[in-house]
Amino acid sequence: MYTINLILLVVAAVSQVTAGPTEDAAQVSNGASSLSSLKSILHHVTNSKLDELKRQKTLMNNHFQPILDQVSKVGGSKPRDALHLLVTGQMNSPIKDIFSLEEIEKVITLLRNAEQDPSISNELLNLTTEKLKEEIHYSLRKCDYSYLYGTLLKEWLDVQNNRALAITNTNQTTEDQNSTYKLTEAKELAKFKEVMLNPADFDIAPFQKLLKERLFNFGEDVEKTREFETVQKETPVAFKFADHYISVEDLRHCMKGLIASDLLSIEKKGALRELTVNTEALTDVASLLTSTLHNIDRWEWNTFSTNEIVVITRALAGEYKVKLDEDILTALFLQYIGVYWAVYFKRQFLTMYNGRLWNSGEHNSYGSIDHIRRNFHRSAFLTSLPSSMSSQENTQLDEYVKIVSAGLPQAEYLVEDVQAYPIPRPTYSTTFSPQAQRRPRPPPPTKIVQPEPVPTIDFKQKFLHVLSTEIRLNQVLRPNSSLTVVQTEFETFTSSIPHEPILATMEFFGVSKPWLGFFKKFLKPKVKFPGDTTAQEVRRGVPSDHVLSQLFSESLLFLMEFHLNSEVHKVQLYRISDEFWYWNHNATQTLLAWNTVNEFTKLVGLKLNENRSGSISIFSDDELSKVAQPDNQIPKKVGPKPLPQRGINWGYLNLYSDGGFRIDQKSTENFVTEMRGQLNKSESVLDWILAYNKYMPFFIRNFGKSALVLGTQHQDQIIESLKKLHEDVFGAVQISTNGLAPGNPLRALKEKFSSLFEMNVIDAWVYWPLEKGGLGIVNPFISIILLRETYQQRNDTALFREIPLQDKLEWENLKKRHDNNLKQPIGGNQHGNYGGNQYPPKPVGTWDEYISKRESMLTYWGARYNVLLEVLESNRPSVSSRYPWNLYEGTNEEERNYFMSLFNYYENQLLKHFGSVDFINTQLLPSSLIKNILKTKLRY
Repeated sequence: MYTINLILLVVAAVSQVTAGPTEDAAQVSNGASSLSSLKSILHHVTNSKLDELKRQKTLMNNHFQPILDQVSKVGGSKPRDALHLLVTGQMNSPIKDIFSLEEIEKVITLLRNAEQDPSISNELLNLTTEKLKEEIHYSLRKCDYSYLYGTLLKEWLDVQNNRALAITNTNQTTEDQNSTYKLTEAKELAKFKEVMLNPADFDIAPFQKLLKERLFNFGEDVEKTREFETVQKETPVAFKFADHYISVEDLRHCMKGLIASDLLSIEKKGALRELTVNTEALTDVASLLTSTLHNIDRWEWNTFSTNEIVVITRALAGEYKVKLDEDILTALFLQYIGVYWAVYFKRQFLTMYNGRLWNSGEHNSYGSIDHIRRNFHRSAFLTSLPSSMSSQENTQLDEYVKIVSAGLPQAEYLVEDVQAYPIPRPTYSTTFSPQAQRRPRPPPPTKIVQPEPVPTIDFKQKFLHVLSTEIRLNQVLRPNSSLTVVQTEFETFTSSIPHEPILATMEFFGVSKPWLGFFKKFLKPKVKFPGDTTAQEVRRGVPSDHVLSQLFSESLLFLMEFHLNSEVHKVQLYRISDEFWYWNHNATQTLLAWNTVNEFTKLVGLKLNENRSGSISIFSDDELSKVAQPDNQIPKKVGPKPLPQRGINWGYLNLYSDGGFRIDQKSTENFVTEMRGQLNKSESVLDWILAYNKYMPFFIRNFGKSALVLGTQHQDQIIESLKKLHEDVFGAVQISTNGLAPGNPLRALKEKFSSLFEMNVIDAWVYWPLEKGGLGIVNPFISIILLRETYQQRNDTALFREIPLQDKLEWENLKKRHDNNLKQPIGGNQHGNYGGNQYPPKPVGTWDEYISKRESMLTYWGARYNVLLEVLESNRPSVSSRYPWNLYEGTNEEERNYFMSLFNYYENQLLKHFGSVDFINTQLLPSSLIKNILKTKLRY
């Protein structure tokens, strides 16, 4: 009903502009009737399917149990009578198509012929009887599981309805208000309130001076000046609101963007989905929003509805954020404006990035390492902003944990005991050997299509692979120089940004006064925090989950990168949201970059998060041996001061001074405790499974996605960490009757829910996908083990060790070709040229000159760099002829390989228990309910 009311709110608001009172009332009434009918139909279909599963079990048991009892009484003395009872029962089965008509006909023929054919023995009839009894038992067992499946779906649905009812009646969640979650939430809420409702101590003059006199003052460079002035001239006329019209198609794109974001509640997203297909209502909404746009100066946060209630949400990674509980019309209006401006500024920033304003470094060859670096940085540049009105989905929504960096401020370096999982080490010799001549040359460089490729993995995972590759590269190219890696982020970025630098930046780029006035209103809503009786104006921060907020944040971050690019040409900053990374082998450049970032941070009134800032110096083997360390221990040597004196984390990975990333099991402990608590408080079987299925991918994602540069040791670490996690979460559960090993989630699930234990459900059914009739526990080990086998078969562990040998070979070949060309007669050969060239060949240069071009010109180095970045897909496992190929049509290769492995695990168990690999009528599954279950978020 809440979803229906939201749509009626939209229709009612539109009707105030487009219809009179009578027409308004009629529209609302018709909308209520149609939408209520739709919801009623969906609810009825779901309940009917669940009831049918229960009815089938009752009918089958009532039909076949008396028959089986009669057959037992007849025994083997009258085989024809027993067989006749069974086949007749199959023919009259209350569920049709469960038995093969062809097989039934064969049995009937056998019985008829047995009356006349003496060759048909009682032994044959008894064997056929046993076969039919087995088929009937299989069918009854399928009904038992189908009934339990429906019961568990109904259980989940009832739990959700009871929670919603409790919240409605008490105006609060059903959680204990003194729970750890609630206490933490209260503390976080108090922090947000303190920051957002108090103005920043900010002086705008130094920031304006930075913009005018340093960042965009190009002196006598006329071309750069003209390039930036073009931006300033285009911006005032970029969005003429007075004669702008919002189309229905634009609204549909905005709805898609809102549904993909975290701004609206699940109920409001449901309302948007229903509104999307109602073209008549959308036309009215577009008209209303266009009218509002034409009068942009009169817009307020409460134009359509009161938007002042602040809600706090928590993500799986443990981060909290606050946002307004907005109405749909306000969200749609701001989404459209935000996307329009974001698309415009993204285009302008990319023009600056690709033009003369951005220092892109020295010339490099296509396919060289420098070329690949540039393309990778460009591929992630401003990706959080939409590229067009029709492309609004943010691809960087995966959650990553942020661990407080370990540090000993008084220590020169940190030492941790790490003996397992040795990181593969390259050799650094550049001595030429005859064997190198027989070594095959690397493959040609991989072509990178730019800009904006569609990533198969998100940027943070790709970044991990690039950083690891850069580390291995530096250990080969500069074995005597350390590579210092720096990581930092802003403290409470989106909730603490002062409004002044945002508005000053927009004004500097040429935004007109009416739009600046609108932006100021957008930044300063009046809000009520929980417990407040009056609304207060927000003084800092940007409204969460709005595209316009993302634009403002990205604009400041763009300025920071632009500033760093202007001051420190040879340091590339990599951003993951508000988290920054950079590295360099030159200590002067590294420190200058750190000072530049700090300077900009202070100028915009922000702070760097000391707990999430760190630096690590990476050494080659020879240099690492010079760092004092106990036996069998690998150091984490922090960078030189004033760089942050803490370690570096990527997810659950710690970076060590040998260049290896290793999983920090201690950092998972809080989340393991939290996961155990979520499982313990689960009120239904599916709640428990959903919690397990949410946490496992989260852990694996934060262990890092495998690539060739990380080697098979990375998968070994993941497998061992998963085993440890399962032991920590499930090891305390003790059931001695089912023979399951400690750490098995199925054992814990059966102990908590008696319905599964009493029926002693088989493993296959519990792990079979929910949408295919199982309970859907996802086994995280299957995909990792499959992947490890693939990487083992590839067996590429050379890193960069062979490429210096190729340098020698290539250089000597160049010299030979050069010398041969010089042996041509004076003036060239008889055709008047030098070996096909019209001019004498250029000098090859010295060995040192040649290897100085490894990163900028030598494409075989770039080819190897690309190879190490490869993310392999697991090999497809072989399966038997019984595999249901049509079951997972349309899924990606990774999901298909998982299901094929799952089938291999449990094929024999399915056949023994059900007589086939099909155990439920998928047409009876309530697909809409199952989709809602799979999309459910965890409660905290």
